Formats: sequence, C-alpha cells, structure tokens
Amino acid sequence: MGLLHGGNKPVFLTRKDAARALGISKKEFASLVDTQKVHLVKTAGGQTRVSLAEIISLRGEYAARSFAVPYEKYIKAATCFCNSTPETNSQLSVLGLPTVPVEYIERLRSAVQNGLEPDVIRAQTPKEFFIAFGKAEEILKHPDVKILTELLYMINRGEEEISQAIRAKFGREYPVDVVARYLEYFFNWRSMDPDSIKLYIKFLSEREAFLKTCAFHRADHFIFYALGLDYGGEVADLIERSCLGLLHKLNIYIDGFVYGDLVVGQADIQKLSDIIATLLGAASQVRAGRVAKGKQGDLVETMIPKAFSRTEFFNGEKAMGFTSPKEVTGA
Repeated sequence: MGLLHGGNKPVFLTRKDAARALGISKKEFASLVDTQKVHLVKTAGGQTRVSLAEIISLRGEYAARSFAVPYEKYIKAATCFCNSTPETNSQLSVLGLPTVPVEYIERLRSAVQNGLEPDVIRAQTPKEFFIAFGKAEEILKHPDVKILTELLYMINRGEEEISQAIRAKFGREYPVDVVARYLEYFFNWRSMDPDSIKLYIKFLSEREAFLKTCAFHRADHFIFYALGLDYGGEVADLIERSCLGLLHKLNIYIDGFVYGDLVVGQADIQKLSDIIATLLGAASQVRAGRVAKGKQGDLVETMIPKAFSRTEFFNGEKAMGFTSPKEVTGA
C-alpha cells in the first residue's frame, strides 16, 4: 500500500480524529479495531493512538470523499510516463513531494486512460513533461519561491499578486500565466476537502506544516511577516495577527506536552506564553494611543524580531534567499 511520508511529524491520530478522517462513527471505528483492520498503539506518554498510515490506506474505502493532494494534476500527468504505481510514487519522491496511496494513483491513471482528463500534459518522459510545463518548473525547483507562492495562494492572493510578490522579494519575473500553470499542476489546494488538507499538512516538514496550518486558518499578517513581505496594515493589527501564528504553535506545544508526542517542557510553554502576552500588551498600548506614530514602526522592526526571530522561530532556518536550482527533471 503506498503511503504518504515526509518531515519529522508525528504519524499518529486520536481515535476521534481517525474516525472523522474516515467519515465513520465511533461505533464503526470500534468495529474496525475489533476486526483488526485498525491497530491501536501506545505513545511514549501512555496515550492510545492510531497509525496515520493505516487511516490513509483505509480512507479510499471508508471516507465520504476520496483522499486528495494539491499536486493531483501532476500525478495524472505522471501516470502517462510512469509504467507502474511504484514508479509514479518514486517520481513524486524525486520532486520532494509526499507519496500517495496505490488506490489513489490507480484511480487517477484510469481517469487519464479513459479520456476523462483531456487537458493533462501527456508526455513520454519526465523531461518531456517539464519541457511542456515551461518556465513554471523554476518555481518547483526553488524552495523559497515555491513556499511563497503556495502560502500566498492559501491566503487567497491571486496569481497577479503572487507574481508581484516574487518580483519584489527575489527580483525574478514569473508572469501570471506561469504562476497559474504551477498552481494548476502542483498546488491546486482549493479543490481539496478540509480533511484531505489536514492529512496532507501532517506529512510536511515541521516548518512548512506550521506555516501552512497558519495559512489554512487565515493568519494572513503572520504569513506576510514570516515571508518577509510588506504587511500593508496597522502596526497593532500586525502584532495581534502575528500572535495567531504563535497561538497555533502554543497549541502544538501544549498537545505535545500532554500527549508526549513532542520533546517540550513547561518552561517552553511558559516562555511562548510570555512572548504572546508581551506582544498583545504592546498592541494594546498602540491602540490606546500610548505609543507615538513615529515609534510604532520600531515595534515592528525591533520588538517582534526580538520576541521571535525568523531563524529562532523556525528552528534554525537559514535566511530565505534565491538558492541554486536542483535538478528535478530527470533524463
């Protein structure tokens, strides 16, 4: 059975979340456990959990909607130049994309072969596909441009605004049609149901999963700050909305502490809580008119980075830059 993989994220769900992901009742889920279609495990903290891999494998059979990933159209195209499901998943791995269940690939392959996807690029090799794909391949090659494109799209920015942001951030020209082409094949996340989005995010690297969770919950100003883009709003609004991202991380810390899924202590939780309280206090001072207009910009430039620098906040992440391209097209 093909499985999603990626990052260092926990791969276990609570029984309640597992039942919800399958679209079945708690009683039906208990029946799956009794018949050993699902196996319960104990975490280091003594909590009962369910393997996410098992839920992914069963999802196509039990869920109300089939599992989906945002790069579904690329998978459809890949079935044209890959002779088998393992080869298709191997091609996903080459591009740094999480692999998917066998049934999912076979369903997409059948749709393409039956002529239900007439606009999909039908190439004989990966190289031939990327030649037809055009300049949009560059977005896929460069992680910094890729994450900017995807996060902005998640917070409902259009292709033109994304193109302008790439130009402002990296000095690179990607016309609207190029951005649209990339999104069509590799990040059509708006076509996904909420459960599929949540499952997809669980298999991303810690930093990307956190950012996309924030984007999914529309912490727009925080995303702009994280990407180093002009937030274009009031200082108090920026600070408050940036705290939404911190609150998501605090929830992750608390869950990790309670369930033993993460190495996190009470001191870590207290430190993050203090940061949030400090920032919200500063926002309150601004709104109350106790910070002069000329000093408000200093809060953005000094206080927020002091509270959590991008490097520290994202676990040692290097400063974003336009990195050298990786070879992904194959022969």
